[in-house]
Amino acid sequence: MAFPFKYVLAENEIQVALGRWVCARLPYDNIKSIHVTSVVLGATEKYPNFLPWPELGLQIKKKYSFIENFYITPENPQNFALELAEKARISDFTLQDPYEGKLISRIIKLLRIFAMTIVVLSLLAGVIALFFIANRIYRN
Repeated sequence: MAFPFKYVLAENEIQVALGRWVCARLPYDNIKSIHVTSVVLGATEKYPNFLPWPELGLQIKKKYSFIENFYITPENPQNFALELAEKARISDFTLQDPYEGKLISRIIKLLRIFAMTIVVLSLLAGVIALFFIANRIYRN
């Protein structure tokens, strides 16, 4: 499966590439901690791959930044977190989702389903409106 964002562990930084263009960089020396999670709270710079929302991703807390979190969704978050922790020499990382089974996780999953339902209904309403407009033009 092809994903729009590609996450590269370069020599000194994580690179987020969209096609061949690098759209974000995070130096290893700016990484405070790495966590596999399904919920990200607080100010976050997000580069998700799955639509509408991923089940699991990596929350990377920064040492020096106004936006404290960097969120990416590699294909295998646990393996990517291990590789990143080794390359960046980070000892503060978790591989299990701390929100799994908690109320906030369930609420957010319900909100995701609700938002996706609204998106699908909006698209359906747009298609129906286009059908009626085309039918009206064709009659005249």
